[in-house]
Amino acid sequence: MTPGKVFRLFKKYKLGYPITRKNRMEVLAHCGIRDDVSCDTNSPRQVLITDWETIKEENLNLTDLRQNIILKGVNVHALYSGSIIHIGQSATFRLMFHCEVCQKLKNFVGGNLSSQLIKRRGYLAVVITSGWVSEGDEVRMDEMFFPYISDDLLYRIAWALGSIPRSKVVTYADLVKISGAPKQTARVLPALLSRLESVETGSRLPIHRVIKSDGKIPGHILGQDNMLQLEGIVVIDNMIDLNLYRWNMSPILYSL
Repeated sequence: MTPGKVFRLFKKYKLGYPITRKNRMEVLAHCGIRDDVSCDTNSPRQVLITDWETIKEENLNLTDLRQNIILKGVNVHALYSGSIIHIGQSATFRLMFHCEVCQKLKNFVGGNLSSQLIKRRGYLAVVITSGWVSEGDEVRMDEMFFPYISDDLLYRIAWALGSIPRSKVVTYADLVKISGAPKQTARVLPALLSRLESVETGSRLPIHRVIKSDGKIPGHILGQDNMLQLEGIVVIDNMIDLNLYRWNMSPILYSL
């Protein structure tokens, strides 16, 4: 199979600002594109990758999808979550999930066209190994795969929950970020956690290990404080010391 190529590169310096074309960019392992606004070790939304063929087919401008990397000769949307992409000499990316069609995109391309871009806007990815990426670089697919991550937010939350070890906790904000949800999702997360309790695997998910950002036990499930204490977590006045018990969730983005 003929390898694809990098067609165009773009960097986002600030949210809401126009993206800037670059001939060459440095990507940092477990972080993203250097100096890009989405460079964040705890986020699955570090890099947005799409393909030239979709842009051409939909008669879009090169900046409409607000992507970082445009590939040519690679049908990005036909790839699977968990695919590993090598670009240039050493840069490696893990495809996470399809980028949703948000309101900002609808403002750029219009409502009618935006509906055609569902699961065709591009893949969000994280950087596995550092390197430089240049326009014209060869793109190669790896034979290995990371685990599949769902496009459905509820299932992504379940995936993240399942990784929290015994005797550790995470905050609402931690869970929202690692699952790639909008920040405002934190306000409705208790309701989403309740929904997970009602699905088949919900009873096996450690929902009791999710607490508020100030360390307070929210009590979204009955007996949450007792369940945490049974795991050896010290609870004082319905509070938990996050410095002692908070778990760093970022490794799940980079581990096979």
